[in-house]
Amino acid sequence: MFAWLGPAQLSLAAETKNLKAAQADEQRAFDFIEAEDWCNATNSFLDAYEKAPIIDYLFNAAKAARLAGDRRQAMQLNIELLGQFPGSPLTAEVNKNNKELSDEMTQNGPGLTCPRKKTENSPASATTDAPPAPKPEPPQPAAQTVPNAPPADLPPAPAEATDGPDGLTIGVLTAGSVLTIAGIWGVYWGAASYMRGIEIFEDSEANPDDINLAAEYENHQVNYENRDRPILILGSGALAGGMMALGLGTWWFLSTPQE
Repeated sequence: MFAWLGPAQLSLAAETKNLKAAQADEQRAFDFIEAEDWCNATNSFLDAYEKAPIIDYLFNAAKAARLAGDRRQAMQLNIELLGQFPGSPLTAEVNKNNKELSDEMTQNGPGLTCPRKKTENSPASATTDAPPAPKPEPPQPAAQTVPNAPPADLPPAPAEATDGPDGLTIGVLTAGSVLTIAGIWGVYWGAASYMRGIEIFEDSEANPDDINLAAEYENHQVNYENRDRPILILGSGALAGGMMALGLGTWWFLSTPQE
């Protein structure tokens, strides 16, 4: 069903300092593909793309997300690819994938969600021998101690405030929620305009003599380039930033000791 793009060539990002780390993430992604662990494969390709913005990583991440059943993220990554790499040789295939994803979402909904997180170092299916458990040491005899004189009364230490999350955690969670909502709206707006453009184009191809369709397509393209595409790009960035902020805020909240 899909053809994966192979390992990215060095010449594509020769100046990228993190290229070796990105290639290691890419190799982990292909290991996850062998294990059919699609969500971790998606995240590994995205880890590679964050280190080295090469189109192959984004293209493969969208394919892995689709195989994982996360149709919404697959379409979002495809649209981001079109915005970040206009005129790419992959444009025709990405448009075809988006048309198929749109039909699948109409019939079956957006599907499940692959959480964005840093992937593991190896596929879940790969098993390694666990290190041997340390041998228990024999108990040491208790040393005899002479009781000390009772210490002088000291003032009680102030109790730590652990009644709930602090203001910074709440602020990060609130900002993440706002950014996520705004990002979803922007992605939905831009994606809807993009799909509408495809429909008008197909109608005009089927009716080449219809002047009204041609004019409508031209006007739609102008509106998409000047308004809807910037909204789509900003929405994608806001959605990514919001999800990262929510993840960070949630981690802070869970790592804070609660009484």
